Amino acid sequence: MSELLIDQKRYKADLRYHSITVSKFVNMSMERGRKTAARKNIYEMLAILEKETKQDPVKFLEQSLENIAPNLEVRSVRIGGANYQVPVPVSGMRKVTLSMR
Repeated sequence: MSELLIDQKRYKADLRYHSITVSKFVNMSMERGRKTAARKNIYEMLAILEKETKQDPVKFLEQSLENIAPNLEVRSVRIGGANYQVPVPVSGMRKVTLSMR
């Protein structure tokens, strides 16, 4: 089994597509612990993507997440009694998390 350590949490690849991205996407879309319903919805979404785009749905999902991931975010820094918004590059795993949200 392929596993990946993301944000101090182990994610196993999902059963149908063998993708860790799909597994994390299922976990993030889950509401009130209903993982089976979330998995069903994500698999239906990927089936529709495959039908309409005629491409591999997992690669399409990963590419779309990469396209919408932010490169910079602003952090508040206090300098001399005033707060300034300073642009800071976003780390790799935070990019993935923010794009999935």
